Amino acid sequence: MLFDFDGPVCSVFAGFPAPTVAYRLRMSLEERTGKRLDLTPSQAEDPLEVLRLAPTLLGLDLARVADDLLTTAETTAADSASPTPGGDSSLRASAATGRRVAIVSNNSGAAVLEYLRKYNLLHLVGDAVVGRAYGKPHLMKPDPRPIEAALRLLGVEPNAAVLVGDPVTDIEASRAAGVACIGYANKGVFEVNRAWLVGGPLGCSRSVIVGVG
Repeated sequence: MLFDFDGPVCSVFAGFPAPTVAYRLRMSLEERTGKRLDLTPSQAEDPLEVLRLAPTLLGLDLARVADDLLTTAETTAADSASPTPGGDSSLRASAATGRRVAIVSNNSGAAVLEYLRKYNLLHLVGDAVVGRAYGKPHLMKPDPRPIEAALRLLGVEPNAAVLVGDPVTDIEASRAAGVACIGYANKGVFEVNRAWLVGGPLGCSRSVIVGVG
């Protein structure tokens, strides 16, 4: 069983809002470079989008600087993250029934580990935590390589694995890796994601989406 982190396991920015994190990251990068990040409103409020686009818009040498800044913010945020209802029990139930469990996240591995330690969940996954590749935001999901890395850690084939994820990027990454996907969605995005999966361009016959909330 593969789980995305922010969403299926917890709301990582519940106590340290994502728009605030994104704003501080943007300001830090713009002050360092003297350049302005030209982002859409939705991109400007998403820390991972700021991280993903900063090297392209401000220079490749900013990739590691941006990653360091965001990792610090994410690790702080993980301390006040809000557990997703049923998230902890899903991890425990998966492990209790003999399934090997991994976390595959676009967040930093340090933030994931911080949360798992706080809630006494680390023993359920062991070393099977795949955060984003340091200083390489282009390798975040929807690139399939994080999922492929998790499969190697678990020692399982793609056709024997399932990813529980919430953004469309998880669905795209699962499809590219040949892994089935359970799409986790709250009310606000359920209809959008369901339409994308059922009638949209992905055509994922091995994907299921569930709504909560």
